[in-house]
Amino acid sequence: MESTLKTKIFRSGSERAQIVSSYEASGLSQEAFCKREGIAKSSLYKWCREKNSSPAFQPGFINVEAKQASGWSIELELQSGTVLRCK
Repeated sequence: MESTLKTKIFRSGSERAQIVSSYEASGLSQEAFCKREGIAKSSLYKWCREKNSSPAFQPGFINVEAKQASGWSIELELQSGTVLRCK
């Protein structure tokens, strides 16, 4: 009985993005592309899903200017119905 050992290949995010772009440009089905490239279909599926679910914005910080106010009040209503009030 012959056994085959599969070696797990770790790919960087940029490598995965390049593979997904190549797949999208190929016009092939996922199955045909994976067979041609020697990639697990489950990996390509996961990378495509990750690409499509990544945020369209880049997280970061913005400057906020504080202004003097005579009084303030904050009310936060949680999904559970609990209301938090700060004065």
